Amino acid sequence: LTHDLFGVAEMTKREEAMITTIEEISNALEILNEPSPWSDDIKASDNFLDRLFPKYFEKLGLPNIMRKTDYHVLAGLIEKEAIDPEVIEKLDFILSVAKQATPHI
Repeated sequence: LTHDLFGVAEMTKREEAMITTIEEISNALEILNEPSPWSDDIKASDNFLDRLFPKYFEKLGLPNIMRKTDYHVLAGLIEKEAIDPEVIEKLDFILSVAKQATPHI
């Protein structure tokens, strides 16, 4: 997203579609009295992302290529500093256990 002195200079069609879709889903969740996408109380995969991506790709006129099994790729788009330290701690623990595993042949 390119910013200028007074706000957003220009958004790409994809950025605009994503921002609009996030706002729509967020508003719908609020109307339905469901947790916000930014709340610790939401199951983001089921109650937000599963709703977000079909609408987003529909706006772009493309098939939905972001299925639940692909959500892990989203982690690569986040700055490490933005990831909660507890998440990093749990993932590091999983990695240490995985390194101790012996593959069955």
